[in-house]
Amino acid sequence: MWNYRVVKKKVGKEFFYAIHEAYYDDAGKVWSITQDPIPGRGDSKCEVIGDLVRMLSDARKSPVLDYHKIPEAGAKCPFGPNPKKRGRQMRRLTTG
Repeated sequence: MWNYRVVKKKVGKEFFYAIHEAYYDDAGKVWSITQDPIPGRGDSKCEVIGDLVRMLSDARKSPVLDYHKIPEAGAKCPFGPNPKKRGRQMRRLTTG
């Protein structure tokens, strides 16, 4: 499962907030997010607006994630310990 989440990232002494795609394990814990923020996208103006509406809807439903604390404690990669790169570049850290 995935959705859009607001992610807080510290750069130097400042914090920046942006929307990322967040990916969940079977227990509902975030195990990965997109490395970079996600822009609204689509093949038409209508699709871009629809994507932005979904981003806002998803972002309002969940608390802000801390970029430097991904994966969440106890999260497990659903593809096993050594998944091959898939699709967009992901920020994935291995858990102890």
